[in-house]
Amino acid sequence: MKIIKRSNLNKLFLMLEHALDKEQDSWIPNSYSSVFNVEDKVDANIRDETIRWLFLLSDHLHLTPETAVLSANILDSFLCVVKARPKYLQCIGVACLFLAAKLLEEDEVTPSVEYLVEVTACTFSVADILRMEKIILNKLEWNVRRATALDFIYILHAIIVCEQPNLLSKFRHMTTGKQLTVLVQKILMCQESSEVVSFSPSTQALALISLELGLCTTEWFAITIMLQKLVQVDNRELIQCREAMTAAMLKRVTCTRIASNKRKMEDLNEEDDIYGSIKCLYGEEPACVQEAAQENVAA
Repeated sequence: MKIIKRSNLNKLFLMLEHALDKEQDSWIPNSYSSVFNVEDKVDANIRDETIRWLFLLSDHLHLTPETAVLSANILDSFLCVVKARPKYLQCIGVACLFLAAKLLEEDEVTPSVEYLVEVTACTFSVADILRMEKIILNKLEWNVRRATALDFIYILHAIIVCEQPNLLSKFRHMTTGKQLTVLVQKILMCQESSEVVSFSPSTQALALISLELGLCTTEWFAITIMLQKLVQVDNRELIQCREAMTAAMLKRVTCTRIASNKRKMEDLNEEDDIYGSIKCLYGEEPACVQEAAQENVAA
């Protein structure tokens, strides 16, 4: 069994090394202006609203989380090299989602451009999306299959499972599979924050896993340090990313709760109750909510 465990770990370490190399080759930090509509440029609010809309579209089309996260990654990468006007952002977003779907989805699942135009009911045409797709590919030099935060989530979580197989044994309702599902849901939330995506994908993944470990083990810091050495993330970057993620998730939970209070109880969906479910699984309030609440009280 030890030989099998070591073999699996070696494979995961190679996958991590490959993902880090890919990240180093392609990731460009992007900082969006927090000032509204400066010189008709894409600011942080417009970018975040577009990603939120794009993820809703992806969910409507029954695309995978991997496709949604990659589409956001492509969009941010494109906006690093091109100064796009806000009026073109939805067209850019749909083109990015189309590219990501062609890369990651099965052919029968990938939506046609015609259907994308129909379902979005936007003003752009099929020709506009195809033209934008070519522009994106050319500007990014056809390097669109980039390492995403979700890629790192999968690898780092698998390493933890191999190293700490009994980590969740004391939780009756939580399994490694359920924990991974929670991590996927949270990283999707965090991709909607321009502040979070200003950090590298590997830093995002490590920060989120570190927050999640705080819910289930007193050894969270030691495990975080172990992963930090593998990913080689700076302490300051990690702390700042944790804070940005905490703020982003608290904001999302607050907005969701306000919206849900305005609807009838039978209209509530799974996303509305995600943090209630997490609380039941771990038997306590999510750490990100606790920390953010304490910060608000202190302020």
